[in-house]
Amino acid sequence: MSADQLLQALHRVKDDNEMHLISARVERDERRLNQSLRDEQDAAYLESERQDREKAKRKQEELDKIKAEEDRLKQEEQDRLQELENQEKLKEQWRLEIPEEPAADHPDCVKILIKLPSSSRIERRFLKTHSLKYLYYFVFCHEDAPDNFDIVTNFPRKTLPCKPAKGEEPPTFMDHGIVRSEMLFVHDHDA
Repeated sequence: MSADQLLQALHRVKDDNEMHLISARVERDERRLNQSLRDEQDAAYLESERQDREKAKRKQEELDKIKAEEDRLKQEEQDRLQELENQEKLKEQWRLEIPEEPAADHPDCVKILIKLPSSSRIERRFLKTHSLKYLYYFVFCHEDAPDNFDIVTNFPRKTLPCKPAKGEEPPTFMDHGIVRSEMLFVHDHDA
């Protein structure tokens, strides 16, 4: 076969198969396009799933935060109620420990006038030999008195060591130099 004949045979084969080649190329391009679209859709789907997971996670974190805050508030309320209950028990206990008020004409009687932060005044008589803790108990058990306070003198201003402390007994009125009528003030630490 000559070169011209070979060239013509090849052109004929090419022309006969041109439609198949074009069809194969179109199918291949369609497959690539479809695969590319599927890859983009898969990527978009995965991104959407990731965003949904993040939203769900943020929402769960928000719910957890709200629940933790509710739990904290509930615990604070329980603690506050327990503290009030403990104070009421302590007031009842200390109310029973306060000695009887001595008669006004008793030779060792000391009259104490106490001004509360609410500007109301209360008074009580004690014996010079009574511990200052009974003065503290008396004020603590009074309905108008604050729960966190000190009892102070006016001039010179100083705090009486009447608050009961573990292992220490407060001094008596006489030991602290209170032997006659005295006016004292309640200092509210929470005011």
